[in-house]
Amino acid sequence: MKQSKVSLLRHSELEAIKASVNAIFGVAVNDIRKLTKGVSNNNYLITSDGQQFVIKCYSHDIPVAALAAQNKLACVEVTSTALQYDMDTRMAIFSYIPEGKYNRVLDDEALLKPLLQVHRLELAVYETLDLVGYMRAIELESSAIVNVQWLLSQLAGLPSDVAFCHNDLVTSNIICSPEGVRLIDFEYACHNDIFFDLAALVCSFQRDVASAYRLVDTYFLLNHKCTPSYADVKLKVYCQIYLLLSIHWYEQKGVVDEANKLREILTLWI
Repeated sequence: MKQSKVSLLRHSELEAIKASVNAIFGVAVNDIRKLTKGVSNNNYLITSDGQQFVIKCYSHDIPVAALAAQNKLACVEVTSTALQYDMDTRMAIFSYIPEGKYNRVLDDEALLKPLLQVHRLELAVYETLDLVGYMRAIELESSAIVNVQWLLSQLAGLPSDVAFCHNDLVTSNIICSPEGVRLIDFEYACHNDIFFDLAALVCSFQRDVASAYRLVDTYFLLNHKCTPSYADVKLKVYCQIYLLLSIHWYEQKGVVDEANKLREILTLWI
């Protein structure tokens, strides 16, 4: 009986999405299924006349500026295209990138090339992520795990390497497509220090310390620059910051298992 009710609820949900997609975007849905990845929003894969699209139902206002930046990156084959969106229903439709299984030892160069394209994107006016503000907000609960004051002093003292960043490079947002690595879900994208994205890659793919430093060296090599003398210390700082913010985010969402996994990774960087 319970299974029947769950099935009916799922059927009702999918039918409602199909009707909304048709009414809002003028797309007749032949097939639809809910995607299991993603915590913040509900995502659906639809098929219409042999073509596939992703429907994203945001739990918050549509990040219009981030979608505009994403479409610029889609022009250089870094990501999918945001085709249409509707502010009232907070729904958006994206082109679909076929997904293969990612490789935890994915070639650094293949992984970093699309990220470099993101970091090279030039935008006249854009928000900068307030890492200090976020760290201050979680300082009390994090102080039992790491020395937050030391992290804040390092943020103030280390040289800045600010660029447009993805800011959410978990493995589910990195697609190994037939055409190469693609990045998706730019809703948290804004200006930030590039080491935050590098730390996210290191932690998401659970790189050991030596492998992490090699990845940073490869990043700067691909960017035709020498690795800064402060890179090792800065990566350590940003890995701690990335993990603390991520742990807090997952715990706020009630995703305890994922938070616990990140706590284990954090021990490598303290």
